[in-house]
Amino acid sequence: MRYTIVEIPVPVYARLIKPVFDAKNTHAKQKIHDPFLGSVMGECPLTTNVSQKLGSFHEKLLASFEGYVPIKGLDIMSVDGKEVFEVKNRSNTMNSKSVDGLQRTFDKYTGCKKYLIQINGGSPRHGLSNDIIILTGKDAYTKFSKSSTFYTRLLETFDETFKFKTFEEFAQSLYQLHMLSRLELRSLFDDIVVRRSL
Repeated sequence: MRYTIVEIPVPVYARLIKPVFDAKNTHAKQKIHDPFLGSVMGECPLTTNVSQKLGSFHEKLLASFEGYVPIKGLDIMSVDGKEVFEVKNRSNTMNSKSVDGLQRTFDKYTGCKKYLIQINGGSPRHGLSNDIIILTGKDAYTKFSKSSTFYTRLLETFDETFKFKTFEEFAQSLYQLHMLSRLELRSLFDDIVVRRSL
């Protein structure tokens, strides 16, 4: 297991990726191109549940960078209160009703730079006002991590992560490679019985 996103502590990444593992075995109705989903699902079709869990993963991962915090209403705010962000996993998840609601929410944040992050699917504006800056996933991860290589390294880490079929196998591997302590490993399994070999 190669872990290349050194900006994010391994226990934080493991906790954030667990819900994606939990959702990945559900059955799908559609197939969507998403480089992160390629790692998770392989050739299997995408499920809405997995896509939602990936969106939540990106939102929480971006909010975990120094200088940013999760907020209610939108997703993330800079700790100085000068920037606000809404994170969407895919650009096609917004219909006209959700665009109107998002615009109203953005409008509440006067005096802030406003960003819509679309991790996958390009950067369409969807009719949002011109004061909202549209970022792709790569651009957002570069901004938050301050590294132009973070996005690529995240994709590589995803590929490594989803070589494991279950979260338990993944977490056990991290423990065996001394990337997680015994206590950190146990804390990841609040709802799973940890193997007795620990």
